[in-house]
Amino acid sequence: MKGIYYGDMRVSYYHGDRISEGEECKVVSKDSLIINMDLKPMASVISDEDISSRLFDIGVVRVKAGYYFYQMDDTMFHFVLLPDDVIVSGGYGAPSPIRIVFDQSFGGNAYSVSNDIMFNLSPKELWIGEEKYEPFKQLVYHYEGAMDN
Repeated sequence: MKGIYYGDMRVSYYHGDRISEGEECKVVSKDSLIINMDLKPMASVISDEDISSRLFDIGVVRVKAGYYFYQMDDTMFHFVLLPDDVIVSGGYGAPSPIRIVFDQSFGGNAYSVSNDIMFNLSPKELWIGEEKYEPFKQLVYHYEGAMDN
């Protein structure tokens, strides 16, 4: 499963409508997955203009997610992702820090024969400083990609 994968990431609500179509995304798999997650789809559904603008300005964040395999056969590996929170610093005249908390129960599949990977990553909470942004609705970032050979 180790390698660099290129593919598309799309975003939808956890229970609901799709927000974006196939944004290009690169994922690196070593001892964990490193995902370049675009915050623009998230920013587009935030009603607070200041928070939305800040997320849009931040653009792409790097998410590090550990994983463990829970089932393997000759061609497919099923895994659970354990993403770390993403924290964008603030303070010293800058806006408040932003913290994105991820659900720990999502995962995916890696296909050893074709070197493909598919997984879901789900931001479930958004914190601005010490305040949880209550209007935030859980999102699912769905990734499908293939290893660069």
